[in-house]
Amino acid sequence: MVYNVFLQSDEVTFSANEHETILESAKRQNINLQQGCVKGVCRVCKLKLISGGVEYRSGSTVCLTEDEVAGNYFLPCCAIATSDIVCATNSQGTGVARVSRRKEGVLVVHKEEKGSVFILRLKLSVHTMIVANPGQYIEVEVGDGLFRAYSIANIPHKDGVVELHVRYRRGGVFSERLKHSIQLNDVLWIRGPYGDFKLDDASERNLLFIATGTGFSPILSMLASGTIDSGRVIHFYWGGRSYEDLYFLESIASLINDYKSLHFKPVLSSPSRWDDWEGMVGYVQNCVMDGIDCLRDFDVYACGSPDMIQDAFNLFTTQCNLPAGQFYSDAFYNNQ
Repeated sequence: MVYNVFLQSDEVTFSANEHETILESAKRQNINLQQGCVKGVCRVCKLKLISGGVEYRSGSTVCLTEDEVAGNYFLPCCAIATSDIVCATNSQGTGVARVSRRKEGVLVVHKEEKGSVFILRLKLSVHTMIVANPGQYIEVEVGDGLFRAYSIANIPHKDGVVELHVRYRRGGVFSERLKHSIQLNDVLWIRGPYGDFKLDDASERNLLFIATGTGFSPILSMLASGTIDSGRVIHFYWGGRSYEDLYFLESIASLINDYKSLHFKPVLSSPSRWDDWEGMVGYVQNCVMDGIDCLRDFDVYACGSPDMIQDAFNLFTTQCNLPAGQFYSDAFYNNQ
């Protein structure tokens, strides 16, 4: 059977059949819905179902929150249409996936290598304004119409510059270019911002930030935003395998000074003897449990490794009294 999928806000219609997911159908017809892991975990692609029916492929992992399920959200990367459907999209890219159309040119004004991570700063043109919520991401065109998502590490509307933290991966489509060919004053193409990994402004609960690797970058933007009430206690655990993974460690002192209630705990899971490490050792989620017994009065923001995020959610909700609705996450996947 073939069904029609109507994306309400974008006024786009495409067909979907029973043998492929809605996302696969969209891609086949050059409809570029937002996507991330394509495994049902990151929730980047979620859409709101207005009418019609969908079902998930057998064995699919669907990591929607209870509130999202109650609100008729679904994940097109795992879902198959069972009738004609109407979906809501958000043209601002905040909270609901959208059809991507417009891209903007930006100028490379800073490229710095810190271990295996590049700090990349992109200057927006006078005609481009990115008003991003701390925690959101943009997509960078990496060639042949392909885009890769990178979290914003700063507040771009303050100085017209977007900062990205890009881990170098051998064979990576973008990181190889960044290491070997991209130079200052080169033009790159971006689109966004997107994503709903952002602070709950209405909450007055204490905060736990937990990150691995470059999952540090969206949390950095949250802390740099200046919007966190000074009365909230903040715990920030940042984990890596070796000292090199904590690439921004020397620059975090100013944030600690800005927040008197910030307790920062760097963690290494596999320090080498050359690291000369005297800090916490272990998996970062386990170190949180060693330091905080009860998370009932916390909002938790986890970013980085999908395995860390899944394990942290399971541990915190079953052993630390964390309500599931107070756990927010953004999983980083190793796309080539």
